[in-house]
Amino acid sequence: MKVIMPLLALLLFLSGCQDHSPSNDLVMAAENNRIQVSFDRLEEAEWEGNKGFYIYVTASSLLDTYKAEDDFLFALNSTITDDNSEVYQALFSETIANDENSVTIKQFYSPFPGHSLDSLDITVYAKPTYYKRKVIFQDLEKEMSNQIMNDLFLETVSVQGNEIQLQIFDIHDLHGLTVSLLQDNEEIYPAFSRTSYDPNQNFLTASYEFTNKVPDRFTLVFKRLKLQEQIWEFPLTIPIKQN
Repeated sequence: MKVIMPLLALLLFLSGCQDHSPSNDLVMAAENNRIQVSFDRLEEAEWEGNKGFYIYVTASSLLDTYKAEDDFLFALNSTITDDNSEVYQALFSETIANDENSVTIKQFYSPFPGHSLDSLDITVYAKPTYYKRKVIFQDLEKEMSNQIMNDLFLETVSVQGNEIQLQIFDIHDLHGLTVSLLQDNEEIYPAFSRTSYDPNQNFLTASYEFTNKVPDRFTLVFKRLKLQEQIWEFPLTIPIKQN
């Protein structure tokens, strides 16, 4: 597996990673609202004549909507530097499926740490691969709130006659977002639109006016202009010596 480098600042509904520490020093697990990662074990080993160790980490999807095996890519650091400035190089990595919602990341490093060390700082990287440019919200009603699809969040939906008012938040840049009404497999675009964009929060308040009255139940099609690469970081501090 290719090691993925960090590029992301998580947005509000994908909250920052939280750690679950068994002591003041070790951080054995971390999560956001989509993924939980937890340290399994460190195992002294040899790989292709190189002495070193394997690190095993389990990653689990926290939502049934997304599968750990199919909808994410995972990796650990390409190198680890300890408190003594010793560098450990990753020589091998693989991801093993446990089930649909859980995988194990197994990565080999060389050399093996010295006896004076008790722990190592590592980072687990998770890249979601499920994002789409086209996002469809079905069965919307005239007054709704907190609708989410593909991490595009409709905070409010309000309809008055032929006008749809929306408050929209997305993990991807909302610049260039288009909205259409889907009726009889045909996309109908608004005749007029008014928008107010907050770049600091990536939050869009919009009003879309259509030629005809909006039905009581309706489907909206959102098209993102482009997708930004998202990579999430989960820092852990793991023990070298196993109990």
